[in-house]
Amino acid sequence: MQQTQTPTGLQGQTASPYRSYAAIVLRSFMQNKLAVIGFILLILVILFSFVGPIIYGVSPYHTSILKALQPPSAKHWLGTDDLGRDELSRMMYGGQSSLIVGFASAVVSMIIGVIYGAVSGYIGGFLDNILMRVIDILLAIPVLLLLILLVSMFRPSESLLIIVLAATGWFGTARLIRGEALSLRNREYVDAVKALGGSDGRIVFRHILPNAIGAITVTAAFQIGGTILTLAGLSFLGLGVPPPTPNWGSMLSGAATNYIYQNYWWLIYPPGIAILVTTIAFFLIGNALRDAFDMRLRTSGN
Repeated sequence: MQQTQTPTGLQGQTASPYRSYAAIVLRSFMQNKLAVIGFILLILVILFSFVGPIIYGVSPYHTSILKALQPPSAKHWLGTDDLGRDELSRMMYGGQSSLIVGFASAVVSMIIGVIYGAVSGYIGGFLDNILMRVIDILLAIPVLLLLILLVSMFRPSESLLIIVLAATGWFGTARLIRGEALSLRNREYVDAVKALGGSDGRIVFRHILPNAIGAITVTAAFQIGGTILTLAGLSFLGLGVPPPTPNWGSMLSGAATNYIYQNYWWLIYPPGIAILVTTIAFFLIGNALRDAFDMRLRTSGN
């Protein structure tokens, strides 16, 4: 009886048919210490923002002038602001606003950028040149000024911020995915699908995009972190989520404007640290995902 030999991968390891794409990426991701740190930080931020208010049970909107600007105490763990509102509760609800707007706008911008870039890269030729020139023109416009213009034209709200951030955040994603599509459209499996009569739409959505999942996932992680940072910047300028809804950027702006030279540290440092930690968490995850997908490609021999 002839024994079938299984191919061996790098470093002399026996390749298993059950060692899937996701398993290789997940294993490489979990072996990255910075990735684990970023993932733990993100989980803590999510728990703090969405589970914390249930446990803490203090309203972020209750005002009391008699309790204004009180330092941290057993009753108010992070003190109170200038209207007597509990600062820790506002931090928790501000995290909800920042994460929801940041995540939703990043997802929408990713969808736009991925489809635009995949179609442009797959079609190529004259239409690809036109689509890329449009991207070049949009990238030449200062994004922050465009955001300020769009937000100032309408009354700010969470829905408007999601739309505006999504509409201005997909340009870089489109160029990146376009490059992936240019590379993937010449692969053998694409030629095979064409030979079998597969439509262009099927090739793009069933073959090119799934094989670009690595670039898409990595870009999404960076996109969410960058969007949260951009939202904080807009809120700092007074163009974010309107009051009384808490937001880390607006909390930091109010404290830095009125109390930066006074000893009210609990109004300044917590929202700034929260923005920093959340952004770092997504960037660490994005870097680790990029390394994990690169490891998968080296292991598979591509």
